[in-house]
Amino acid sequence: PTYAAGFMTFGWGCHSSEPRQTPLNEIERRLAPLDLKTKYYTAAAHVASFALPGYIEALKK
Repeated sequence: PTYAAGFMTFGWGCHSSEPRQTPLNEIERRLAPLDLKTKYYTAAAHVASFALPGYIEALKK
């Protein structure tokens, strides 16, 4: 999504050098014991939030 001021950036920190590689089933496993009741957040939404637009993927090459 875009916002009135343009792109919004979100930074994160983790122990792994590849947080984007965590598979959906692992996110689901981690979330299950938390029994979260949310209207937006799901394991699938979490994984999808790391998807990059095509022009950013092209910059990585």
